[in-house]
Amino acid sequence: MHPYDSSCRINLNIAIMKAMFHWAIKNEVLEKIPNIDAVSKVKIARKNKMTFTIEQIDVLLQKSNPQMTAMIWLGLNCGVGCSDCSDLLCLEVSG
Repeated sequence: MHPYDSSCRINLNIAIMKAMFHWAIKNEVLEKIPNIDAVSKVKIARKNKMTFTIEQIDVLLQKSNPQMTAMIWLGLNCGVGCSDCSDLLCLEVSG
């Protein structure tokens, strides 16, 4: 998903406009501003993330080499990502 989908873009534009009006009042550029508090941000619909089934995880574990198996288990049990795994030193991993 693009970081600025339509609802995020709208909320960003609303925040920018509100900041601009508040700045203008604070710096005496404007004497009055529109009722910007009447404008509220758009609710962002969260999309469900894809998750693996138990069967898919079993296939991944069966077909992976020992290093990848360790990375899969670290990801599943500890939330450790690829970058975190690549930063691990051999001395830091026992087993």
